[in-house]
Amino acid sequence: MLVVIGLALIIYGYFSYKYSDKWATKSQKRAPHTKFPKWFPLFIKVGGILFLVTGILLIVSYLLM
Repeated sequence: MLVVIGLALIIYGYFSYKYSDKWATKSQKRAPHTKFPKWFPLFIKVGGILFLVTGILLIVSYLLM
């Protein structure tokens, strides 16, 4: 089960890191009255990296058990 969760976190982290700029502009197009700062996609990228690291650590911890 840890491997499945780890893989899901890795996949989600990869996509959120790769498409962070597109997600930020799409959310701004849906709600034009909200204006996100320019560093907002950076938070999405950092979150993607954290998901990647967490997924890798889950898989490693399962393999070391």
